[in-house]
Amino acid sequence: QRGTRQKGLASQVSPDCSVVAGHSGVQIGGDQTDQTGIGAVLLTSLFFSDASLPDPNSHHPELFAAVSHNLMNPHFTEVHIILQGPCTQLTTQLTPALVAAPLALSKLKCTEVGAQPTYADFFAYGNQHLQDRLVLLANTDVVFDETLGFIDAAHFKGNRSHGFVISVKTPAFTKMSSKAYYCAMGRVCDTPTRCALGKYDGWKAGGTSWDVFVYWAPLPPAVNLAKLQHVMNLDGAEQLAGNALVAGGMQFRNPCKWINAFHWHCSAQMHASRRTVIKQRNALHVPPCWDCDGLRGVGPPTRDLCKSGNLTSVNQKGLFAGSVTVKLCCKPGSACEAQLFNAWRRGGTSALPLCGEVEDTQCLINLS
Repeated sequence: QRGTRQKGLASQVSPDCSVVAGHSGVQIGGDQTDQTGIGAVLLTSLFFSDASLPDPNSHHPELFAAVSHNLMNPHFTEVHIILQGPCTQLTTQLTPALVAAPLALSKLKCTEVGAQPTYADFFAYGNQHLQDRLVLLANTDVVFDETLGFIDAAHFKGNRSHGFVISVKTPAFTKMSSKAYYCAMGRVCDTPTRCALGKYDGWKAGGTSWDVFVYWAPLPPAVNLAKLQHVMNLDGAEQLAGNALVAGGMQFRNPCKWINAFHWHCSAQMHASRRTVIKQRNALHVPPCWDCDGLRGVGPPTRDLCKSGNLTSVNQKGLFAGSVTVKLCCKPGSACEAQLFNAWRRGGTSALPLCGEVEDTQCLINLS
């Protein structure tokens, strides 16, 4: 789903675009190819023709900016693009954005194809060309930051049936989000956030949509690629792919509360709308996790939270999606459910946040 453009940002804030930083302040931008990362490979696709490139209102400027930003991410050692178009022209389009980071372009591995690749094409490519590598298969307009460093690549090498799906967040410029989109495009893009536990934090169908698969290549041999003969931009395409992978032995968690995947899409669609390929009643539900196997260096586990409070069950139907399980951490001696959810109705998640530190109270614990 596309987002909306917002105007008037320049009069409200003046972000420093000389350094584009993520949550921990680690610079993403400039020539960082010599920095130590997790050694991951990004696999994605792109389509363009000579006729489509002059249109500044198309999705192409966002896509080229997204690819450039990911090429500069030190956690990617290579970025593989399956391209409907000439690889030489792709390099020409990317070079101006990478003047300050010439080594980043050396990460680019381009393969020309004649038709839009399917999930089967992507996974077959990974099986053949990216063996014994940590692969992030993502939509082209998804941009990552330094939070990729939370991924423990060794976990996936040792547990090859384990994987991640990652739901996207808005790239809107706020103090808790990335300013990279604004610095690249000169405007604010407020796409819908799909990283949600439910209506509580923004989307009632949280855990049913994602734009990223993380896995150790190759896939388990039981995965039937014949069930993956569909392209990414169908409604429900990720659901069909996820179900086929689970049927082949894969297990997925969704660490989107820890790993940022920003959706850079506030312009026209690249391809015409297609039919829905899977009905919601058949949906695979992978909600955001807190205790996510395959992460390192994140916050305290749920067993250590609420040390200074009392855990209590939550009885709020309709606020949390599917298999999401949460508990409240109340101050000692208080029955806080009614009070905190009334505060949430007035002030949203800022009034009832997730617990993040051992001593936090008056907050929610995500047990999903």
